[in-house]
Amino acid sequence: MTFILIYLILINLLSFGLYGIDKHRAVKKEWRIKESLLILVAVPFGSLGALLGMHFFHHKTHKKKFTITIPLLLAIHLLVSGGIAVFLNTSYKADAAALNAMNGNDKVNVSHISKGYLFDGPGTENALIFYPGAAVETGAYAPLMLSIAENGVDCVLVDMPFHFAIFNGSAANDIRKSLDYKNWFISGHSLGGVVASAHVSKITETAGNPYKGEIFFASYPFKDFSDSSFPMLSIYGTNDMNPAKIKENSGKLSKNTDTIVIEGGNHAQFGNYGIQKKDGTATISAKEQQSQAVKAVISFISKNTK
Repeated sequence: MTFILIYLILINLLSFGLYGIDKHRAVKKEWRIKESLLILVAVPFGSLGALLGMHFFHHKTHKKKFTITIPLLLAIHLLVSGGIAVFLNTSYKADAAALNAMNGNDKVNVSHISKGYLFDGPGTENALIFYPGAAVETGAYAPLMLSIAENGVDCVLVDMPFHFAIFNGSAANDIRKSLDYKNWFISGHSLGGVVASAHVSKITETAGNPYKGEIFFASYPFKDFSDSSFPMLSIYGTNDMNPAKIKENSGKLSKNTDTIVIEGGNHAQFGNYGIQKKDGTATISAKEQQSQAVKAVISFISKNTK
């Protein structure tokens, strides 16, 4: 998000500046900037700077190609930006059980931290970082996190910008720096799992792998790990929206991968947010699906921390 904001500021400053420069050159009767360039710089979301430049410098305000094109571009950019903002802020909401789980219980304390929520249970050495699925409210995964934490593995449920992990794939770095655990694991649901694996891949290339393993919930790796012995766990339901795609991408999993297929489970029930389109119809409850997933997670972490 920071990159996008910086880009918008720079492109509009450039647009504004070019109109000022061209006005100055017009007054001095010097070589001019091509009109096509003045319009072109407004196209990649530089229309606001261009319009401000026109009126601030009193430049090109009597030429129809500018008085029509630049405001039209600005209107289009505002509509597109508004549509994107609405889309990014529309999420599948956490249900009542999830909201209740966010309060913790007598075994697990839930607290807000800089990048999300810490589910602090009886465990002291092992921690799991979890990237939510796309367009799903963060708290929807609270029941899953609460249950894992109850079983001795503390969890950090990451609160992603606009509920899309792609906007902060490196969030796990800051989390590891701020909390003290001996063994770190990373995981994610759907797109969250893909982004988490991209983070693992990137950090491995630069500084070695700080994680003991990765867990995919109805997900698969961003890149090919088939030559790696990095521990992985793949969990998905037989009634997932696209189990064939998960199987197809299973070739990207490391050679040290455990796979758990939950009979009757679907895509959505790793969280508590209702059903997305094409999520698949589950024949078991969300509670049962999550119970089987938690059992697999605890077994996987136990095996890889001995």
